[in-house]
Amino acid sequence: MHRSSTEVKGQGEPGFHFRNPSVGAACGWPENNSYGPATPGLRASPGFLSIPSWCRQARATEEACPPRPSPVEGEGVLRIPGLAAEAGLVHGFSTMALGSMRGPAPDGGPLTPARRAFAEVLGLDPGRLTAAGAVHGAEVARVEEPAGVVRGCDAVMTDRPGLPLLATFADCWPVLLYDPVRPAVALVHAGWRGSAAGIAVRAVAAMRREYGSSPADLVAGLGPGICARCYEVGEEVAGRFDAARARPAGDGRFRLDLEAVNRGQLEAAGLRPQRVHVHGACTRETAELASHRRAADGVRFACLVAIR
Repeated sequence: MHRSSTEVKGQGEPGFHFRNPSVGAACGWPENNSYGPATPGLRASPGFLSIPSWCRQARATEEACPPRPSPVEGEGVLRIPGLAAEAGLVHGFSTMALGSMRGPAPDGGPLTPARRAFAEVLGLDPGRLTAAGAVHGAEVARVEEPAGVVRGCDAVMTDRPGLPLLATFADCWPVLLYDPVRPAVALVHAGWRGSAAGIAVRAVAAMRREYGSSPADLVAGLGPGICARCYEVGEEVAGRFDAARARPAGDGRFRLDLEAVNRGQLEAAGLRPQRVHVHGACTRETAELASHRRAADGVRFACLVAIR
């Protein structure tokens, strides 16, 4: 069962995404698609996609970066190193190697063949999977047993071990919150609407209310999501955010930094900065991840999270 601040009925995973605009010219990926010299402070290890120095330099230019191949472990899953170090947490982000994670299944439930394969790769029981039916809102649902698709909620949380939570993405930002003390976990789908409404902060507050989680104990993971260099929005969207997070790009457009928005909100909610980990990959720039801005084809990648 699940509980939220609003009554939840039915199943499905509707959602709104931007149409795909034109992008700038190439920004210097090596012809052999290798990573080149290592970036100080970044370590690449199997399953962890790091962003090299020449990519970070490209983000400082005025043009968006084109999609590129990137190293992915054989199982087709990416992870955030800072969260992978948490012994009580299972998490992963699917790549195109596992197929599109869009749902629901033909029977209206959360389990598609691709999602089943993803759960099995992570050692989770696919039959217990519960998906957030994201609508670009700010509702948070507590999940106490397998609940299929939780319609109308962009964040789901649980304190039950072995109960996998799933949400799908194609440029919006995954936000993972883990309390190793309680323990409890939350998975948030943060697009611009949810970020403007403070959905990550609402999830922190819900974990504190429902589980007694202290923000200072929480470990958070952000991304993969679309980076500010690739994410242009109009004035009506930019006006919902602090000017430092939505910088002018010319012709009435603005580059919105959802990573900085959500990181700032989490830290303001009481999370310690050193416990907020960012994956670093941009969905628009990473060929192995679905991106609506790169290709408006309905393909989605997913995040799965569970307590061991």
